[in-house]
Order: sequence, then structure tokens, then C-alpha cells
Amino acid sequence: MDGIMTIKMNRLAPLLAALLLTSPVAHTDSREAPEYATVGGWTIRVDTSLNDSCFALVTYEQGTVFRLGLDLTGEQIYIIVGDPNWDSIEYGKDYDIQLAFGERDEWDANATGFSFDPPEDQPYWAATVRVENGIDDFYEEFMREHYVTFYYEDEVIASLQLTDSYKVGLKLLECQEHITSQKRDPFALL
Repeated sequence: MDGIMTIKMNRLAPLLAALLLTSPVAHTDSREAPEYATVGGWTIRVDTSLNDSCFALVTYEQGTVFRLGLDLTGEQIYIIVGDPNWDSIEYGKDYDIQLAFGERDEWDANATGFSFDPPEDQPYWAATVRVENGIDDFYEEFMREHYVTFYYEDEVIASLQLTDSYKVGLKLLECQEHITSQKRDPFALL
């Protein structure tokens, strides 16, 4: 798959499994996605390019962007991280990275240079967590820990505070349940 990485997981959360379906990834730029709610500094939005999948987005003072979302087209959770100082990220190039929530074990992953408007847009890399590899541990760590650290070539490239991540995780699931129920009821409003 273009512009994504797969993170190996252990188990599958029944609630998330009930929400997720199947297919490839194409992310809508956050500015184009309808807003569902805000939690602290996070915005919960709906990505119409991913079968109306919900995502949470936060932008930090230094300009770093962290996006975690559900992908109903691909049975996965994805992460998009970008920073205006990461000009050397090459679109489509693979990068071996690790990420760790709090003091927990690192997740090894192969990230890929990503852009919302390839290849001329901001420097991001994207990560995908597939359901068949089990996403419950990953999602729980996101919700329970207070920061996430990203490593490249054994160096810390970003350490981001996850303020309100528990509430964000719950609101993200609520958003997806709401959007999914709307699809069953064509007369329901967002």
C-alpha cells in the first residue's frame, strides 16, 4: 500500500473490530473533513475519503501534527505525523521507525513518506495498524499513556504529549458509532 506502514500487533479489541470493515487508504486533508467534536486541543473529524471514518487531530505549538484515525475501508487504525521542519522526508520513501507510548515497549514499523497532495505538500509519514494483527493493545496504549515518542535511527525525532487521549479515544469511538448508525438511518443528521 502506498504512503502507509503496517505495525504488528497482538490481539483484537471486540469494539474496534465491530466498527471496522475493508480496502486501501486515501486520506482527506483535515481542512476538508467535517468536524464532529473537540476534546481539549484535539479535533474529531470525519474523513469522507475513508468511507466516513473518524479521526482525531492535534497540532502542537511547534507545528507538529499528530493524527490518529479509524479506517473503515481497510480494517485498520492509522497514524499520520508531520512537522514543518521535516523537509527531508521524501514522498513514497520508506523509513524504519519506532514509536512508544509512555514507558511501554516500542512498536517497530516501516513508515512511508506521505502527502495529502502528492508529492508537493507538507512532509508527513503515515502508519497503519491492521485489524488482523490486533489493534487493541495499540489503541489502549494511546488512550492510557500521556505521551508518545517517535524514533528514527535510534534518535528521538519527536516526543508528543497526549493530553486528554483517554477522552479523545472514547470520543473517536463515539464518533464512529454515530456515523455508522447514520448509514443505517438515512434520515439521521450529524
